[in-house]
Amino acid sequence: MMRMIPDAWCSLAVLSLWLFCAMPAQAETPPEPADTSSPSVAEPSESAPPSDPPWPSKIPPLVLSSSDGAHKLRFSFVAQMHYQMDAVEDEPGEGRDISHRFRWRRVRLDLRGSLPAAKFDYRLHLNVSPGALELMDLYVNYALTPTYQFRLGQQKIPFTRHRLNSFTNLQFVDWALVSPWFGAERQVGLTLHNGYKDLPLIEYEVGVYTGQNVRKSHGVGVAMAYEEKRVNPSSLTDPAPLDEFHPAFAWHLAYNYNGIRTSYDTDFEKREFRFTIGASMVADIRPVEYRDAALRAAFEALMKVRGFSLGGMYYLLAHETDAELDIHGAQLHTSYLIGDHVELALRYATVMLVQSFREELRDRSATLRAALSDPTDNSYLSIGTLQDEHEITFGVNVYVIGRNLKWQTDTSWLLHSLDSGTTHDFRVRSQLQLAF
Repeated sequence: MMRMIPDAWCSLAVLSLWLFCAMPAQAETPPEPADTSSPSVAEPSESAPPSDPPWPSKIPPLVLSSSDGAHKLRFSFVAQMHYQMDAVEDEPGEGRDISHRFRWRRVRLDLRGSLPAAKFDYRLHLNVSPGALELMDLYVNYALTPTYQFRLGQQKIPFTRHRLNSFTNLQFVDWALVSPWFGAERQVGLTLHNGYKDLPLIEYEVGVYTGQNVRKSHGVGVAMAYEEKRVNPSSLTDPAPLDEFHPAFAWHLAYNYNGIRTSYDTDFEKREFRFTIGASMVADIRPVEYRDAALRAAFEALMKVRGFSLGGMYYLLAHETDAELDIHGAQLHTSYLIGDHVELALRYATVMLVQSFREELRDRSATLRAALSDPTDNSYLSIGTLQDEHEITFGVNVYVIGRNLKWQTDTSWLLHSLDSGTTHDFRVRSQLQLAF
């Protein structure tokens, strides 16, 4: 039987405290002033019964502000208690290995400051999950005008609005399988943009970056295909060394119709029809062989109407500057919000490796195996054997207090087409998120 670790009890205590603080207190009715007029016959009256306080819609962050409002600090915290069951078929036709895991999926501390008079703000974002200490974001932002703003430092590169958004707003327990292959990751660089929230009709972000992902979680499709070791320079306990500078240029452009909120896919507003369409591209001038992509492109769209949302992305990747497109990917997701607290969501995602690229992967596998001293060593055998993979996920979300306190559960079917056949995996995940 699984036992809850002591840290979990501490978090439950913190959760209870915040729930208590989030409940609005019922206002007391002030006493009526004394009646000094001449006595009269009192008329009977009926007093309305006291109304229950409204259910809170959000848990606010801790905000400190100077007396004149010239400087503000906002402290935020996120914790995700995560359970996962996997039934994995390692080889076609073999039985499945079943595993269970309970963990802290993400624990984050976030500090944001602003100097409105100077049109200046900054952010420090840390991953403090058990066993990890990692720098996520560290940047400064200067708004010359609302239309022309500059962000300098470690940040997500602008590749799809979907990945620019926070993980706290996901409609599922985690990102789809396309995200590790194609999704935007953090790099150090400079971005010119017109604001990431409350966006105008035309949205843009364009920038130049170092070319190296400082985390190993997303946008590592080439390294995954070649089964190369992925490094993590953003770790504060055991940082990997940085590459030599090889500039990457990235941009994202979108058209946002009828005031659509693009920072989350769910239609919480339940208004009339709205949509956004966009395109993104990343080009690395000198990609590191076997690890970086020379070119990534994506097209995406999202529509919302009366609680219903439908969106999707299509991805393209070339691993060399003079190569053809090597990997394709796609994601389609839809959801419906029932009332204000329950959402049903469905997602399909796929990754497809082009035949010519798979032949190149197999050549790499043969070269690596030829250098092995032990011919019975099975290392590198799986390089180039993956043809495509697919994911279908169905999820149920319960928004207890908006997106600040929510419980998400989803189940997935995962198909992997290999040279030796097809494997089918199954996965069940459940996660409680506290964010403020």
